[in-house]
Amino acid sequence: MMDIGSLEYVVISFEDDQFAHEILPELNAIQEKGLIRVVDLLFVIKDTDRLAEEIPPGTSAVIILLEHTWAFGLAEAVRRAGGKLFTGGLVTPEALTQVRAELAAAKEENNA
Repeated sequence: MMDIGSLEYVVISFEDDQFAHEILPELNAIQEKGLIRVVDLLFVIKDTDRLAEEIPPGTSAVIILLEHTWAFGLAEAVRRAGGKLFTGGLVTPEALTQVRAELAAAKEENNA
């Protein structure tokens, strides 16, 4: 059995052929650096009747399963230390912006 690192899936919506012109070259560049491996990739087009709520009607999207190859060394060190990874996740730039705004508001409230 082949070792596999941490996996993450991402769903990216796009218009027209922007995936081929913008996203695919960047995915290839990251993969060539050995930071990730694309395990699977699926293109979907949502018509107005499909049930997936996250993808707007009439939109194209790509679902990508990424392997975080950089995580092999960290996972091995965690195992050697007797540790276990409980959970993880992806913090989007939008979520980070929201957290920063909330922290700034809390700081202002505490200073008032």
